[in-house]
Amino acid sequence: MRFFSNIYVKHGILAIVIFLTVIFFLKKWLDVYTRHDQQVEIPDVKGLEVKEIDAIFKQKKLCYVIADSIFVNGTTPGSILKTTPPIGTKVKPNRVIYLTINSYEDLLLTIPSVKDMSRRQAQSLLQSIGFKDVQTKTVCGTYKNLITGIETKKGNKLTMGDHVSANTPLVILVSSGIEEVSSVDSTAIDKKS
Repeated sequence: MRFFSNIYVKHGILAIVIFLTVIFFLKKWLDVYTRHDQQVEIPDVKGLEVKEIDAIFKQKKLCYVIADSIFVNGTTPGSILKTTPPIGTKVKPNRVIYLTINSYEDLLLTIPSVKDMSRRQAQSLLQSIGFKDVQTKTVCGTYKNLITGIETKKGNKLTMGDHVSANTPLVILVSSGIEEVSSVDSTAIDKKS
């Protein structure tokens, strides 16, 4: 018993007891603070509109933020395309889920400079940018098969830098190689001289 009456032994045992008590309560507090063993599965909301998911997320005790929007042709505007973390992932309650939705507006593309390109080059460039309907129209011009301009199917002229919906049908104006013939009667000029 003389061993336990030593002041160093008493303080050593007391330090160990205090240390273990602090660790025990710290572990309990962390379990409560981090909501250990509480998980919610991210619901399958793909294809639903944002206004339809409010009740679903409230029931699951989740929050959401619209983080991005992209345009997908043929998909309902405002519908959910993707969640981050992915659908089916187990997360803690009150976690913020980031949504990617389909844009409410058509994809706008920028008209590039196509003047003086060949018909084939201009058509390939416009299609590679994302324009789906690109047609050609032959117009009078000095050099054969060079682009003189671009317009919509309705005849509206477009210039480099204009923003147009990807679904807009475009018409590239291709030079015929024949200059426009003057409407002046050449026989009338010869008679005057």
